[in-house]
Amino acid sequence: QILIFFKAKPTIVSTPERQVQVNVGETLVLRCTARGAPAPYINWRLNWGHICGDGSDNGRCSIAQNFDNNDPTLVTCILTVRNVNRNDAGAYSCEALNNQGFIFAIPDAIVNVNAGM
Repeated sequence: QILIFFKAKPTIVSTPERQVQVNVGETLVLRCTARGAPAPYINWRLNWGHICGDGSDNGRCSIAQNFDNNDPTLVTCILTVRNVNRNDAGAYSCEALNNQGFIFAIPDAIVNVNAGM
């Protein structure tokens, strides 16, 4: 068996949900899947700013990159935001990048945060 390693800029395989409703205090979960060679890194942005990892979220936010065991070019990224507040509302963009280029998932996920009871 000959393995052929090719290089390809990322493509989006599945986009996050288009419209998401979440209540204050609940957990928001968004998924985005991309393919590329080398396997892309998936980044999330909220209203074009960075999300997770800048310290402002007090550890409420996490990003998990899940690689497909059967397909080394495929990555699913899961963004989790716990204890949602009104500042978490907005347009969430999924960006996949590798050393060949980058792509944004179209459309963004539009997250509405409801005040709850």
